[in-house]
Amino acid sequence: MDYVHASQIVYGDNNAKSIHGNPDSVFALGSGFIDVWDGGGTYPPGTSHVQGFQTRHSNLGNQWGIQLAGQYNQGGTIYTRGVNAGAWSPWYRIYTDGYRPYADSAGTLAAAGSSSFSTDNSGFHVINAEGSGSNVRLGSAWGRPGIYNSPHITIGSENTIYFLLSQAPLMPMARRFARRMERIA
Repeated sequence: MDYVHASQIVYGDNNAKSIHGNPDSVFALGSGFIDVWDGGGTYPPGTSHVQGFQTRHSNLGNQWGIQLAGQYNQGGTIYTRGVNAGAWSPWYRIYTDGYRPYADSAGTLAAAGSSSFSTDNSGFHVINAEGSGSNVRLGSAWGRPGIYNSPHITIGSENTIYFLLSQAPLMPMARRFARRMERIA
């Protein structure tokens, strides 16, 4: 006879089937849906009443797992954090189509000085960061001699990275990429 143990069913208070408390205290109650508003604990930035879920490692002797939560009146903004051996990470906002942070908060490097856009004589679109000594070359050099269906991405200066997808024979850029990869290896 097959059966489902009651501990495997979504649980919680009343019809909402969620557990409540504060974000820190509910973690001791196990994996499941959460609805937290009791104050205390560490909430995602700018929130005071969040809903979401948490998963917990099966060893209840210590705390390992994650929480994912958002506040009902913030347009679907979602945050996540983890706990490792009882130590919580900060809350991190998840990037979405509605949340595209600036370069300094997205973990990217901002260009020093101004930027410009041009097309060079190889048919590449070039974005130059003036004053930083670097450039980004984006191109699909369709119809150029010796280059067929080949998107390229290049990040210039000493931090050069080349990505090449081509159906053509090895070209100078690909040879530079291969040499660069040999030096790294």
